Amino acid sequence: MMAWAWGTNLTSRIIDVLESSPELKINTSNIAMTGCSRNGKGAMVAVAFDERIVLTIPQKSSSGGDACWRTSRTMLGDRNLLTVALTQTATEIIQENVWFSLSFD
Repeated sequence: MMAWAWGTNLTSRIIDVLESSPELKINTSNIAMTGCSRNGKGAMVAVAFDERIVLTIPQKSSSGGDACWRTSRTMLGDRNLLTVALTQTATEIIQENVWFSLSFD
């Protein structure tokens, strides 16, 4: 995830250019960043390290993203098959894709 944040360093350089180009008339105090799946995770990390980005809108960032693992096991107990199918747990972050250490769960 830190590598993605480094990759989004380009976003910070773009903001630098926008700030130094007032003739573009772009309000750089209202910058948001979004992304889907792994790019949603990257957007969250980038926002954490560039205070000029005031809003992040991660979409479907799944395991390792903005999912609430404290409720996922309860959600799995739901009898609604769609809820169960769409629920990911902390264990999946080390099985589906190795985003974190095996000791994470």
